[in-house]
Amino acid sequence: MPAYRLRILRCRATRGGVDVHSEWLQADLADKAITQAKLVAERMLAGAAGIAMLSTESERMMWSLRRGIPKPLGLV
Repeated sequence: MPAYRLRILRCRATRGGVDVHSEWLQADLADKAITQAKLVAERMLAGAAGIAMLSTESERMMWSLRRGIPKPLGLV
């Protein structure tokens, strides 16, 4: 079964900096991995700004979420 890596960077509202979370998700289809990633990201980013990224074992980006953080300059 393929493994997908979920990384979440959650901004600390009061202390500054970020908390980093990383975990491997197991799913037989990419769509199922994305669904799992969305659930984990929603829970971990509840009430906080941050970024979630899901990639394959070969580091190909599959899905991402940006909440409360502006896009870097120069990116569309």
